Amino acid sequence: MSDDWNEDFDPRSDARERALNVLFEADVRGDAPSVVVARIQVPLDDLTSMLINGVTEHRAKIDSLITTHSHAWTRAVTSHPWWWPESRCRSTTSPRC
Repeated sequence: MSDDWNEDFDPRSDARERALNVLFEADVRGDAPSVVVARIQVPLDDLTSMLINGVTEHRAKIDSLITTHSHAWTRAVTSHPWWWPESRCRSTTSPRC
């Protein structure tokens, strides 16, 4: 592993992780992603915003694809608190962690 943390930094991976955290928090809280974004103190970069907006805009299609291709998994199962991955607890505004 490098001594220089910037050498291992991938802005696209970071943007995807931030977008996932915002979308996850919005889902858990029952808020719109825009509400979660408004609570965040740090401005989001363009890629993170684009990912959040894209998922929000195409959510029905995404949910349909997940439902069609996932077997023995339902939204009820994955939204239960015992299923929540600990890695999602890094969101800066989540009171659950």
